[in-house]
Amino acid sequence: MTRSLVVVALVASVFACAHTAGPPGSSGVGQFVFAGAVPGHAGSEPTVHWQYGFRFDVDPGTVSQVKVTCGDLPGSTLLVKGFEITLDPKRVATWRALDRPLNEKSVPWLFDGSTTNETCLAVISRDGQPDALEQFPIAIPGEAKQQLLAQLRHAP
Repeated sequence: MTRSLVVVALVASVFACAHTAGPPGSSGVGQFVFAGAVPGHAGSEPTVHWQYGFRFDVDPGTVSQVKVTCGDLPGSTLLVKGFEITLDPKRVATWRALDRPLNEKSVPWLFDGSTTNETCLAVISRDGQPDALEQFPIAIPGEAKQQLLAQLRHAP
């Protein structure tokens, strides 16, 4: 299997685990579409980064910043300034956090065999309005984490 096919398969499997049926946007600003850890590579070393998808129900031009995080999971916090927000045709913005080395010190939850349950939070700031909050629960089963680690270790 080529490296690109391995990466596509890994992304699909991680997102499948990280997707949960989140409640519709309660703030009226928008809602999470997905949230989860995605594999990558820095040179020949495997890495992991957080990626988020957020569908806006308001004009993103009114947004000054969005802060997203998944609880205390390392590397999940990301701050997006309003001018950095771009939407696809379905009004979804996709954001990517920095790469973290794939090791127990950097991402300990990924090496834990139990299911990781967390609530991701987006704090959307707009000028002259109170911050809007959106929550998105995720669950990543231990078996899926172990499969991901095995695939990353054997990827070229």
